[in-house]
Amino acid sequence: MIRYGLVLLLALITLAGHSQNYIYDRITDPSVKAMTIQTDFRKLIREKSKEIYQNGQLIVEMDGSTDTFDIELRARGNSRQSICYYPPIKLKFSKKALNIPEPNTVKLVNCCRNTDDYEALLWKEYLIYGLYRILTDVSFRTQIVPITYVDVTKPKATYTRMGFLIEPEEELAAKLHGQMYEPKITLNKIMDSTMLSVITIFQYVIGNTDWAVGNQHNMSIIRTENNLPYPIPYDFDYAGLVNASYAVPHESLPIKKVTERFNRSYCLSEGQVREARETLLTKETAMYDEIDGCPGLDDREKKQMKSYLKEGFELIRDERRAIQIFTRDCLEWPKN
Repeated sequence: MIRYGLVLLLALITLAGHSQNYIYDRITDPSVKAMTIQTDFRKLIREKSKEIYQNGQLIVEMDGSTDTFDIELRARGNSRQSICYYPPIKLKFSKKALNIPEPNTVKLVNCCRNTDDYEALLWKEYLIYGLYRILTDVSFRTQIVPITYVDVTKPKATYTRMGFLIEPEEELAAKLHGQMYEPKITLNKIMDSTMLSVITIFQYVIGNTDWAVGNQHNMSIIRTENNLPYPIPYDFDYAGLVNASYAVPHESLPIKKVTERFNRSYCLSEGQVREARETLLTKETAMYDEIDGCPGLDDREKKQMKSYLKEGFELIRDERRAIQIFTRDCLEWPKN
């Protein structure tokens, strides 16, 4: 795992003893077994592009007990909001009623459509968050759980699918004794070079081109006191490792399919490539084990994921090829 000196030490100490009563921790407690969301889902789907909050209830089933929360929820996301029948959702909890601190919202990733194939895609994206956490604790926690969706205007339309919750970026920042980096245009050169190098090679190995540090596209930036900003990736549904049927590369890229790998990052130094490459290679077996342990994928799907991941690792295992990809086949740094 990457070493981050004082910052990682602070993170680990804080993660172990953080006393804030964050809502994400409460609804992702190990005792949580299932959830139910009740709202006017037809309205949510019909007006998803407006991203307007509406009332609902979240029922959290735990070992031997149930918690019911009056919430507000709205559609969120960019591409998935337009592509998916069931968009990703943001859940908003009452700070006053629950006596909880900011952030009082939690992101929920739903199945794009109510089919087994789309549920498999959700499991694959959820797995990638776990693969990245193998490399560093400075990453978003996630929790997958069965969710029953009850439309209060049409109870017969009730269905149950897996969904996963994502740790709020503000909570991760607080645990790192940091804060969100507010400027929306960010220079890669001011980022922590170790983390940026690992992210660059990790995204290449999983076949993901749907990210950028400069405009914080699918990337959160956290600044800790007396340290450089830390980039933290999220949203991996356009990765070749997921291979979603709706995913296509950006029109500006010279690839036709998301399963084609392409390095869209700024150039790294040879030293950065060697260090980051070694970080990934030492965790290769652990990543295969993570895929094998996934309860939501069948053997064929696991084999496909491991085969694609292995292709990526073979490309970086060859040191000369890796140096070529990340020091020459890359974007040149701006001169000013």
